[in-house]
Amino acid sequence: TDRLSAAIRNRDSSGATNVSFLNMEVRQTAFRDGSFDLVLVKAADYDVGEVVRLLRPGGVFITGEIGDHD
Repeated sequence: TDRLSAAIRNRDSSGATNVSFLNMEVRQTAFRDGSFDLVLVKAADYDVGEVVRLLRPGGVFITGEIGDHD
């Protein structure tokens, strides 16, 4: 996708070596249950059940969505 390509170009031009990108289905990611302390979604599709599955107990979910009139 254009966003993924842009992100890869930005990473490569910055010289960052600790950043990777994975392209996968939003409803069934390749991560194990409880893999994350934080899930952050900004103006993108997400599946609530998958977010819950991915979060460790006490984990935090942050979303910044944009409405039709924003």
